[in-house]
Amino acid sequence: MPEGRGHSGLYPNETPHLRSRINYWSGHYRVPQPLVQRIILRESSHRPEARNGPYYGLMQILPQTARTMGYAGPSEGLLDADTNLRYGVKYLRGAWLVADGDHDEAVSWYSRGYYYEAKRKGLLRKPACAADFSVVPIPSGGELRSPERKRGRERPLFVSTQSRRS
Repeated sequence: MPEGRGHSGLYPNETPHLRSRINYWSGHYRVPQPLVQRIILRESSHRPEARNGPYYGLMQILPQTARTMGYAGPSEGLLDADTNLRYGVKYLRGAWLVADGDHDEAVSWYSRGYYYEAKRKGLLRKPACAADFSVVPIPSGGELRSPERKRGRERPLFVSTQSRRS
């Protein structure tokens, strides 16, 4: 049994329903579930109501970060576990891609922000036709592309809402 888990296989404060939502959003954004769990353990110990300064919920996401990814609700709405996972895992996906799949590096990028590293690596590009692709916004302009192909073209995974405002 992995360290920190009880006899049920759940972490302290984690419920079966919460586990199902973690699994759902991990799969939805194709982020390894152990990485999502690691962020949640580090940030909130599986407490959806966690607050630390301007950070909210399970994944301790900033409301502004969530807003740049499409969240339109009040800051307190990020205390809802499902909402927090939706935007937190979406943001974690970018950190994981910038880290080339390295979990330790992804945790570091998640915590400090990854826009400039994505830009340095040439992972940011202006969207050509975002409507043709599945996209996930990231803060601060451009889009983050994956090596996946769709109809012979690179498939963008992250598009900043700021790049659309210009």
